Parts: sequence; C-alpha cells; structure tokens
Amino acid sequence: MTISAAGSTGADLPISWASLSAESGGDPTREWRRRHAEMTVRSNGVCPPGLELTFVLAFACDVLATAGAYAAALGPWLLDLSPEQVSFALAEPWTHPREVRLRRGSFAVEADPDARRERARAAYETVAVPFADGYATDARMSSHQRRGIVADTWDLAWARATGTGVVQREACCLIYALPGCHECAGCPRLRPT
Repeated sequence: MTISAAGSTGADLPISWASLSAESGGDPTREWRRRHAEMTVRSNGVCPPGLELTFVLAFACDVLATAGAYAAALGPWLLDLSPEQVSFALAEPWTHPREVRLRRGSFAVEADPDARRERARAAYETVAVPFADGYATDARMSSHQRRGIVADTWDLAWARATGTGVVQREACCLIYALPGCHECAGCPRLRPT
C-alpha cells in the first residue's frame, strides 16, 4: 500500500473514509464485500461465511492504521486521521487497499516515542472503533470479533512499521476455512484453551 499527501489540488482517491461512516446511511461496504466474496470464490472455489466481512473490516481499518503507525514509528509525527482527511483506492481485481491519500490537515509532533505510539493508536481507535461497531449491522459478527479486528489491525501495522515479529491476535481472520489454508501465525485459534 502506498501512502501520499494530496497535492495542492487536494484530489481525493475514489473512496473517502468519511463515506464509510455509519452516519452516511445504508451500508457503504456492501458492494466492497460482494466483490471480495466473488474474488475469493474465483480463486478458491468457495467463500466461507463471514470471511468477506472479516477481510473488508480489516482492509478498511488498515487504511488508517498503516498511515498512522508508519508516521508515528518513522518520525515524530501524529497524523490527522479524521475520516474527511483520508481517501483510498482498491487494488484490481482484488479488493485490498492499494493506495491511501491524506489531505493536508493538521498534524502534531510528539518527541517521546512511547507517548507518540499511544497517541497515534488513540487517534486511530477514535475513528476505527465506532466504524467497527456500526459495520455491516445486518451481518452476524460479534462485538469481540469487530473490536478484535480493530486492535489486531493496529498491532499488525505497528509490527510492519517497526519490523517486529509475530502479533498475537485477538480475532481470527477465518482464512483457515479456505481450501488448503491454515491459521495465521498469532491466530487465537492456536492458543491453548
């Protein structure tokens, strides 16, 4: 995924993060989820129930998490991740985010790396948690799964940005249900009960 700042024209990419908010009405991720399910069936012969829900929620959260985590990990910056500041484009034919664009908005500088990490995560969660809570309300997905994906997406983005190891996840992405696949490293299904 590439991340860039909007130029002087302020041109957004096709999907505005603000358009995903619950206040926009309807279900703004329905078509995205449908396309992901179709591509999964084309590639694997099946799309297990809930897989497209899980992946699209993680993809949407990753747009914010990756931008916020890399800025905080690589420099002293805390980005403005408000929904109106962020737009993105999906990869074709797959449906994961390929490019993120941030409008030139406010940002902060935080010299202390630990405080910067916590403030960046809090800024991400301020947007991602309400989105996850209101995401695809007609679909069967527990609040633990929704909130777990929000937490896991940040932790995975931070691990990529800092080059750290396997993240112990709170939620299962369900990829193990695809033919020939197994649980991811760090999957909660692999922990002893």
